[in-house]
Amino acid sequence: MKRSPLKTVLGTTLLILLLKSVSWCAEGIEELVLKGSYREAIQNYGADKTLNPTENYLLGFCYQEAGETRKAENIWQALLSGPKKERSLLALAHLKSKDGALTESEKIFRQFSREFPNSQYQPAALLGLAEVLSRKNKTQESLDIMNRLRRRYPFSGEAEKATRFLNRELGPYTIQIGSFVDLNRAERVTEDLSSKGYEAYIARILDGSVSYRYHVRIGNFKDKKKAESAGQVLKNNTGLDYFITK
Repeated sequence: MKRSPLKTVLGTTLLILLLKSVSWCAEGIEELVLKGSYREAIQNYGADKTLNPTENYLLGFCYQEAGETRKAENIWQALLSGPKKERSLLALAHLKSKDGALTESEKIFRQFSREFPNSQYQPAALLGLAEVLSRKNKTQESLDIMNRLRRRYPFSGEAEKATRFLNRELGPYTIQIGSFVDLNRAERVTEDLSSKGYEAYIARILDGSVSYRYHVRIGNFKDKKKAESAGQVLKNNTGLDYFITK
């Protein structure tokens, strides 16, 4: 059975969290995890009561990858009262999603967003929440969160995935207002449009091999004709030129 792109994202997100933790952990478990030797790591460290919080976090990851999700959950639950609460809470939300406990997963994702609004993992949490809501047929809220993710964290990997999801669900055509070398100019245009009620966002596109251009865009449309119609309304209201792209 073909895996959905968003389910793949969840596993990728946990791997990213893992790699961000690796530099802090003991060499032995680090090497085993990086090699994918999860069973060996469990055999060597599963009964070790001297593991520090980061090592325990990694041990939980090993249990999850080995299919022992209850043990992974127990470890991460125990870490919620310590310095690894942020990562463990997000890992639990993904674990519940993977196990199909969607209501519980949704609850934990929302808790994470409330408790860690400035976390570097907010994009991962928003994407995970949107995926869960989509699976629960809460389509509109899922799309709203994907849009918010794309606007707030435009340069994250999760924003790229959100854009692909929105393109599939809402349509690939979009209104482009401008293309800038200067990020500050792109941000000013985006903020001005947002203040006028438009859900503008920035798309960063590689220009050549080393530099980027920042495209200011609005919306998703199923066909070019609808995008053109919306673009003309935008021009009438703001005086801004535009073109349609996909």
